[in-house]
Amino acid sequence: MYQIKLGDKSPVPYIFTNSNIVTPHSVINNGTLVVEGEKITFVGSILPPELKSRTESVYIDVGGKYILPGLIDSHSDAIELELVPTDSNSSTIQQALINLDYKFASLGITTTLHALPLTDAPFKQRSISHSEQIIETIIPFKEISLIDHMIFARCDILLDADSLSRVITILKKYRINIASLQDHSPGQGQFQDKVKLEKYLIHNYGMNPTDAEDYVKRMLFLRETRSQYNATQIANEIREAQGVLISHDDDTIEKIKWM
Repeated sequence: MYQIKLGDKSPVPYIFTNSNIVTPHSVINNGTLVVEGEKITFVGSILPPELKSRTESVYIDVGGKYILPGLIDSHSDAIELELVPTDSNSSTIQQALINLDYKFASLGITTTLHALPLTDAPFKQRSISHSEQIIETIIPFKEISLIDHMIFARCDILLDADSLSRVITILKKYRINIASLQDHSPGQGQFQDKVKLEKYLIHNYGMNPTDAEDYVKRMLFLRETRSQYNATQIANEIREAQGVLISHDDDTIEKIKWM
């Protein structure tokens, strides 16, 4: 993998020659691709004279290999899986990011959106504070990584007042501008049946029946008393950041309107 420093005010052209370039419509054999700063400025067979005359250009002979568009992983839970079952701290999170960076790059993934849950669900080893710790580690890691690591906040709307305040603080503090509104309570979305959700919690997470029933009751209570307010507050925060709200299991027009 070639690493290029992007975003220079006077970017040096990197000219990749002797390559097979895969485009949406064809493969350009013995093709040339030019990168300047953050943009691909030329793809084709014959290098234009104005680029050929640039003495500061860096030429890279690809040796007949293929150049393909990078893949974008738009919703990745991989960082959570990489950390299980360790006790996460900043060093283990960074090591997990390094591991994922190499794995993703080797698979042709050039951008990943880390879908970090802003919710408290101890039985899933998830918490708002843990997700914040991951966010704090990702931000400086982006400066040295092979691929682009982006933060995608999965904002639970089944939150009490204190938890909502913590979520809003995180969105502001780290200037997060990609988020979704998440509601996994029964009777809609992923779990139409309350009993099936309880069985899922018992079977997949080892909860006893009483705890599963109490957890589901709390979800339903928060949905009835706080979900719409929470959704509105989170959506407003993302809009103020000129960000993007992504649909997450939304199955009614009303939920789309909350966004």
